[in-house]
Amino acid sequence: MLNIYNQKNGNGGQVGAEMGELKNKNRKPDFVQYTDPTQELPAQEFKWGFWFVRNRLILYRVAVGVLIGLSVVFWAYVLVRGGSIALYSLEKGGQLDRDLSYFYDYSVIHSNYAARPLLITGTQVLPGGVGKYDLISEVSNPNERFFVSFDYHFVVGGVPTETKKTFLLPNETRLVASLGYAGSYPSGAELVITNWQWKRISNHSIKDVEMWQVERLNFLVSDFSFTRSGEVVDGAAANVIKFNLNNASPYSYTQAPFQVNLYQGNALAGVLPLEISNFLSGEIRAVDLRSFVSGLSVTEIRVVPLINIYNNSIYLAPEK
Repeated sequence: MLNIYNQKNGNGGQVGAEMGELKNKNRKPDFVQYTDPTQELPAQEFKWGFWFVRNRLILYRVAVGVLIGLSVVFWAYVLVRGGSIALYSLEKGGQLDRDLSYFYDYSVIHSNYAARPLLITGTQVLPGGVGKYDLISEVSNPNERFFVSFDYHFVVGGVPTETKKTFLLPNETRLVASLGYAGSYPSGAELVITNWQWKRISNHSIKDVEMWQVERLNFLVSDFSFTRSGEVVDGAAANVIKFNLNNASPYSYTQAPFQVNLYQGNALAGVLPLEISNFLSGEIRAVDLRSFVSGLSVTEIRVVPLINIYNNSIYLAPEK
């Protein structure tokens, strides 16, 4: 009985072993359960690596598809944008050419870029003596940092008068005149300015142009008197204008030309030239001017310096 049991038991173990081996052969490999005895490649990393190797062809095709899609989108944008620009150029090409060829006046934006033109008032004709007339116009330089020199003459009946040269300081307004025009009354006289030259005053050399000019053109008038021709004590047949002129500036001048404007009330009555040589700083000169205009009446005078203070040669060197 014992032998029979052992035989059966032994056969049963063999059969179980054979069935276990058959089951192991039919089971699929499970890499998740794999354990690397060296611990160099964890099972999870091995799993993702194996998945990548199996699916790399699909991943390659997806990447190529994405790149092709992006290329299509970009090229579509380029074509649409380029077509829009081309249509705009065809429709607006003429206007665009005109805009590009137009020169903008940047002096409107900033006055330092270019000088604004001179401003001229109408011409006055005043008696200038026996059978003579004075042609006078007011000219303004509206620029804060531009000195201008120019030639001028008057045109009377289509005939120009003698050409004269003068200048205007920055922001200066004064009279320009042609004195002693002989002939009949010059109706319709007009001022003509030519050959103007602008010079910009650098901000690096002169910060405050107005104060710089006022300091050098400080002349004071005192003791003004006017005597009609019939009332002159010395018997001269001329009107007499007398006054003292003080050079109150700290500068001396080799030649100091002036323009003496005569007024009756607020109305301009005449213009007389005056020039003083070697006019020293602080010096007071007594001035005696004569006018042969009949019926002249003067209640006020204004002495306007015509000194080009931007020309260094007009200054006298200080005495040592």
